Amino acid sequence: MGDVYPNFYCIDAQDGAGKTVQIDLLEKRIKAEGLNVNTISFPRYETPTGRQVRDYLDGKFGDPAKLDPIIASMFYTLDRRAAIPDIKKLSRNSILLTNRYVSSNLAHQGGKVKDDEQREGLINDLLGLEYDFFNLPEPYLTIILGVDPEISYENSKRRAIETGKSLDGHEVDFEHIKSASEVYRYLAKTRSSFFKVVECCENEKLLSPEIIHERIWSELRSVIFRERYRG
Repeated sequence: MGDVYPNFYCIDAQDGAGKTVQIDLLEKRIKAEGLNVNTISFPRYETPTGRQVRDYLDGKFGDPAKLDPIIASMFYTLDRRAAIPDIKKLSRNSILLTNRYVSSNLAHQGGKVKDDEQREGLINDLLGLEYDFFNLPEPYLTIILGVDPEISYENSKRRAIETGKSLDGHEVDFEHIKSASEVYRYLAKTRSSFFKVVECCENEKLLSPEIIHERIWSELRSVIFRERYRG
């Protein structure tokens, strides 16, 4: 695995789970605690590498759901690789929160593989590619928002209507969203030192952003302060 950065934390989940809202709330909370904080979001669609991701999601290389997961993952991996200097700079003397990261590749590409053994093999291959071969900085902890796939799928459709934007090749496919959600939970189950699920639904309904935030903060607060003042 790559070098773990104590100041680096990720919020991740399938599309429509509310990641951006929670990043914003965390940024305000960390500032209120008197700490410096920066944020970054992947993919970075405004960059050359990010535009390749957009082309993939728009189907310019074929159906995203059918494209080989290793090939598809490279669009995202190269976007993160290009961001290594920014990640190192932004996390040097500050907490860095990222909206999506390597975990997204593991979930969205791993969800394409239905055989459990083959999926685990793919996850290990992708981890080796990103953290060993490309030497990406590794977040100290990734918080996964545990949102019912049906709820996140409906959120994505509603957001598309409100913004006038079309759903991309992943967002439009409910089965893909469902499979990605399952892999996110699998990561938390099998690699609990690096991935934690924060449950965001009760009685088949999404909790308020404020309640979800408090649950996330209860996971992050002790970790952030322990690592910041260790020794």
